[in-house]
Amino acid sequence: IGLFIWSITLGTFTRRGRHMMSLICNHFDVNIHDHPKPMLTVCDLENICENFPVEIHRPHGRYGNIDLLELCALAMICRSISPNRVFEIGTFDGRTTINLAANCPDICEIFTLDLPVEILRHTVFELGVDDVSYANDHVPGSLFSNMSEVELPAKQRIRQVLGDSATFDFSPWFGTCDMVFIDGAHTYEYVKNDTEVAFKLLRDNRRCIVWHDYAKHGEVTKALDEFARMHVEYPIRHIAGTTLAVYIEPGAISG
Repeated sequence: IGLFIWSITLGTFTRRGRHMMSLICNHFDVNIHDHPKPMLTVCDLENICENFPVEIHRPHGRYGNIDLLELCALAMICRSISPNRVFEIGTFDGRTTINLAANCPDICEIFTLDLPVEILRHTVFELGVDDVSYANDHVPGSLFSNMSEVELPAKQRIRQVLGDSATFDFSPWFGTCDMVFIDGAHTYEYVKNDTEVAFKLLRDNRRCIVWHDYAKHGEVTKALDEFARMHVEYPIRHIAGTTLAVYIEPGAISG
């Protein structure tokens, strides 16, 4: 009750307070942003992947990170499909990256893409209000950059690449990835482009794409719902209790 009162009074002047109000409204199915209503089929995590034990690093995230349930869901998907190569679009501080690496096979390479700091800070006005602090207070991949290989043996399998996903040359990775995680810029154009790129990155078998912030960010939701309507051959589902959307080919689960 106290948090609710704070969020609708003093909290309205803070980004965290507005985020909390958004979560409360989402819980009660109240649309305060005039966002499109999510259209993807909702399914439970256990209907998507195997219930494998997972390894979690940095369970307490910061604002802008995926939450713990979503982190566990990603880790379980990694354990289930056993990818040999993963491509992450949107590194942020690297918390998701290190957990992807920790739950993939020892031979798996993790490529993670984000904007160089100097470009990020010069183009912040194009990225939206929520990305201002993102530009000013973080270095992409700072978590895994500062971890030792003793603390995270999987660190040696992480490959950081820098660039704008709208113009980055993904062609060297086309047809070579088993899993793609999309959590980059949240505009309709970027999500649409990143999604089209992701399907080109996937190899023919054992394919999986996961998107973050579905049913939370209006333009992410719009872009994914539109893609799903136009490409019924790729059934994309919304994982219950999360902002994750996922596409997994039936043959991708290793069992």
